[in-house]
Amino acid sequence: SELADLITMKQDLDLVVRTCDEVIGLSSAVEIPVGEKVFAVRALWEAAIIAYGRSFVGGVSAGGGGRTRYPVAVLEQLNATDLAVHKHFLELRQKHVGHRVNDWTRVLITGVLLPIGGERGVLQVGTKTLSVVGGPSSTEDLRRVALTLGESLGPRIDELSAQILAW
Repeated sequence: SELADLITMKQDLDLVVRTCDEVIGLSSAVEIPVGEKVFAVRALWEAAIIAYGRSFVGGVSAGGGGRTRYPVAVLEQLNATDLAVHKHFLELRQKHVGHRVNDWTRVLITGVLLPIGGERGVLQVGTKTLSVVGGPSSTEDLRRVALTLGESLGPRIDELSAQILAW
């Protein structure tokens, strides 16, 4: 039903806001070792991007029919900056988080060549993966837009809930 779909969208957008709050908190935490912080921030960041995108893609509703789409009229009310942020994070989800067809990940491959038994050979191969992970300002942008869009669903959720109660 539309109500169930809107509620799950709101829950996803609320999750994005909370996850962004955690990323912002971790970014300034000095007591956490850098390696652990990078791992946690990446996991939270990818979770936020996945949850954000889920509100704007089709799918199957709990009742088996097509899932209600996020109201276009609400998206059209975003200012130009927030609309650009929205489009950026949907693209990031599609090209970086959901799939690896993008310019946001680079893998550097290195090899250590040494003479082995008089012949040259490869002693060791190493790799380094570089990925774009949201920094504080992009996290704050995502949080702001997710909060705005989640709050915008409230009136329609209330309206549909009232219709059910009046039935």
